[in-house]
Amino acid sequence: MHGTPDDPAQAGWGGQFVRAWEQPHAVFDQLTSEADRIEQFDVLELALPVSEHPPERPEATMVIENQSSPGYADANGVMRFRFSPKDAKTYSYVIRSTVPSLDGKTARFTSFRPAPDAAQRPSSRLPNWWMVLAGPTPSLMVARPLLYTMSTFLDSDASYITSLPR
Repeated sequence: MHGTPDDPAQAGWGGQFVRAWEQPHAVFDQLTSEADRIEQFDVLELALPVSEHPPERPEATMVIENQSSPGYADANGVMRFRFSPKDAKTYSYVIRSTVPSLDGKTARFTSFRPAPDAAQRPSSRLPNWWMVLAGPTPSLMVARPLLYTMSTFLDSDASYITSLPR
């Protein structure tokens, strides 16, 4: 086997990795349009107001690319949905809901590739998070987030995750 487990930036049998960079969490308080853009693998959050007289237990799902993402109603009467685009392209979605003002609403947004030098600016908030290098050279690089860290999951990482808005 090749590679150095203590240095995931070096190429090895498991791939080559780069430190994670800041990934924005974009919140939209209205339906998006094709002009609304987020970076590939970022988190898109829709925060749509529920009508004045919602059902006792409002339910909603965002359907995007044949994938259903359940929404949740927060204490302020806002239905929230989250999605992370895996490709750089324009996405379309539809909302299915027991709330008549949301049911059947459709919209789009655009996802774009990260800047080629994004991995050169690692996040200081996520020192133990790594992404898989999926390009032949740094100038053509695309990185995909890992669902785990390459090193021990530290308390700082856990507190970061729990601090994300819900």
